Order: sequence, then structure tokens, then C-alpha cells
Amino acid sequence: MLTSLFVIVACTEDSTKKTLSVHDAEKLLTEKLIFEPVLAYFDVQEFIHKSALPKLKESLTPLKNKGFITYQQFESQQNSDYFYVLINMTEKGKKYAAGIKKVYEKGIFIEVKSCEKKLMQVTEIQQRRNSENKWAIVRYEWVYDKLTPFSYLSPKCQEKGAVHTGNYTFTLDDDGWKIGEPVIDF
Repeated sequence: MLTSLFVIVACTEDSTKKTLSVHDAEKLLTEKLIFEPVLAYFDVQEFIHKSALPKLKESLTPLKNKGFITYQQFESQQNSDYFYVLINMTEKGKKYAAGIKKVYEKGIFIEVKSCEKKLMQVTEIQQRRNSENKWAIVRYEWVYDKLTPFSYLSPKCQEKGAVHTGNYTFTLDDDGWKIGEPVIDF
């Protein structure tokens, strides 16, 4: 009789204390958002008309002056009205590279981190349960933060102070709460 009572109390206690708290949701969301930087494409090979060259140089000069890139221009052999501009990221600039190089018809691009998402607050937690799983949907607010020298490439990063909302699923397993997939709306 005593053994049966203990099992019931232990099961009841375990299931009631496994409610997702705002603190736990914020901790997991913060960790998740750190690894989701906003990426932009940085063109490392430009084929450009000579009339556009001054504007390109103007946009590259701040990055060059701060030691993030170097660039060279070469006149096209086919047409003297066009130039090739080759841009190299320095060691200082490479820390912002996402490491993915893409080759397209229009040029060669590197994905760079332009800013990060910062959690503002968890606004709602909807606890859910079925016969097999316990899970929750969490709504939260975030802003763009930690602008990098390449932030000018991403219009999103220029939205200073704009608060955005997002939703994620969380699931409970033997090790505790885990963040799952984003939810479009709930």
C-alpha cells in the first residue's frame, strides 16, 4: 500500500513541475536567436560600368578604411567602359562571413552577418498536452541588434526600434524543455 502511494505522488509531482516558465522560455529563445544572425549577400566580384564606379567605391571605402576589405579594379579587356572590381575580405572582415560562397550569373557573393536578433520578452505561453507529449507554443517579441559593419547591406537591420513578434514550439522530454520549430501563427 505504501509503495503504491509513493508512485502516485511521484508521478503527480513530476508532471506538475514540468510547466514551461517564462524564464526557461526566454533562456532557450535567447540561445536560439544568437545562432540566427541576419545574413546579407556581399558581392566580391563586380562587373560594373565606369559611371557606377564612384558610387561603388563610396560604399566600399568605409569598409576598406576600417580594415574589413581590400579591393582592386581592373579595366575590362572587351570594353573600356566597364571594370571588374575584385573585393577581398581581410582577416578582420572574415569574422563576419557566414562561410558560404555563392556563384551566380551576376557575380560571386559571400554571405555575411549584418545584424542579430535580440529577444525583448516572452509575451505568451500556451501549454499543450496530448496522450504522448507535453509541448507549448511561445510567442515572443524581438528587435534587430548588434549591427555589423556590413549592416548597410540588409534593409532589415536598419529598422531601429521596430519590435517584431515570433512564435516557437517547445517540447518536453526527459532532459527538460527543448526549442523546436518556428510557428507561422497561432
